Amino acid sequence: RGSYMKQEIIYNDEKYYVIFNVKNKTALSLSIVDETFLSVTEEIYNGVLNIFINKLDFDNMNGDEILSWIKNMKPKNEEDRKSSKGCAACIKICEYYLKRDNCTRADELKIMAIYLSCLRKLGFSQKAYDYFHDVIKHIGLISNATVLTSMAATCCDLNKYEEALKYANAAYAQQSGGVGYTNELALVYNRIRKESGLSQI
Repeated sequence: RGSYMKQEIIYNDEKYYVIFNVKNKTALSLSIVDETFLSVTEEIYNGVLNIFINKLDFDNMNGDEILSWIKNMKPKNEEDRKSSKGCAACIKICEYYLKRDNCTRADELKIMAIYLSCLRKLGFSQKAYDYFHDVIKHIGLISNATVLTSMAATCCDLNKYEEALKYANAAYAQQSGGVGYTNELALVYNRIRKESGLSQI
């Protein structure tokens, strides 16, 4: 169990609070509220979060500690999870994480799903696609269903439906012994079916 902390941030001349639970340097949760402790808009959330992360000393954190902050920058509730709240901050810290001298390909796999998802939500699907292909060029096949699902969606963004289907099928095979598929993967299959006209789905 960590310690709850509250940091005041001034954004556009208004006072907000970042409330976070931290154990040593590891983030366990993070939320942003206004002066009355109510949730804030996406624009305010992103602005306050950007100020807050610039105050964090990532240079003196290890990979797992940085990863814990990345994972907690995106809101966990269903409605906000579909928004781009926290995406710009996640991308910024993911790219810092990837540029560390001791970052390994195993480290990359830990953040790949978050990084791809955030790039897509901010309209950088081509960058997500290029990054993914750079990684598999070095390590070969990826067997993480969440990453494969995100990549299938990325291919849909770029109208690469046959490739999207390949990654969707690979994700399906990785899940539950090939039985059933998550809501996210089902949405990708539906998107391929509606947008591509492919008959083999």
